[in-house]
Amino acid sequence: MADRRAGPVKLIGPLADSSLGASAERQQLMRTDPATDLLGTWNFEANLASAPDWPTPDMGDAVRRPRASTIPIVFVHGDWDTSTPIENTLGLLPYFPNGHAILVHRGGHDGAFYQLRESPAAKQAIYAFLRNGATADRPIEVSLPVPKFELPDFAPPKEIR
Repeated sequence: MADRRAGPVKLIGPLADSSLGASAERQQLMRTDPATDLLGTWNFEANLASAPDWPTPDMGDAVRRPRASTIPIVFVHGDWDTSTPIENTLGLLPYFPNGHAILVHRGGHDGAFYQLRESPAAKQAIYAFLRNGATADRPIEVSLPVPKFELPDFAPPKEIR
């Protein structure tokens, strides 16, 4: 234990999370989600509990309520993102009638262009969108190659309990 040290901490996370917070309805959904039986509440409970200790004031439910926007937008979201569920993007998309989502199979929480690294056509479509708002030829789905995982140097147990 004496050799263990905390790694560097980026304060933007807790500062932003504590100001954005969650509505009472959202907190109820998070705490009663069936997945908490398996995953627990560690990923959000500490943020909610420590929010009053951070100097950023809560922005309020008016900021958290979805509202429609006609601003053109392209969402790029990986389905292996363990920080932000892909359902967040799919849930927001109806509020952006000029929006488009590119779902990246095996993509993580990486930046859009990193996720699109294996798809030059998708990158070019995004560049065109950023230059002039062009919406043609945007893909709906992109797949990254299957990553290589290192196998452990021991045999699996004969029986899993």
